[in-house]
Amino acid sequence: MGGLDGVVADLRMAEGWSQACPYSNGVPVVAMMPGSAPSGLDHNVVPGQVTRLYLLSYLDNVLAIEVVDIADAGHVDVLTAVVETFAFDG
Repeated sequence: MGGLDGVVADLRMAEGWSQACPYSNGVPVVAMMPGSAPSGLDHNVVPGQVTRLYLLSYLDNVLAIEVVDIADAGHVDVLTAVVETFAFDG
């Protein structure tokens, strides 16, 4: 994507998953990527959501791009068309 090599995966919560996190008010959630300083923002998958996750090799790091359809309403391909216009130097 955008001249970078990597992998892509679509992530959804498994049927029957019921485990919550301390901050999810009892709503089932799957931790996808823990946040790191300075933000500490956790990236999660919740019921009914699909996340298309791109992990791309960029310089000496990994660039992550998330495309999230909150309602898994078939918008991932439309959103992906926007992401596919990205171009990166490096």
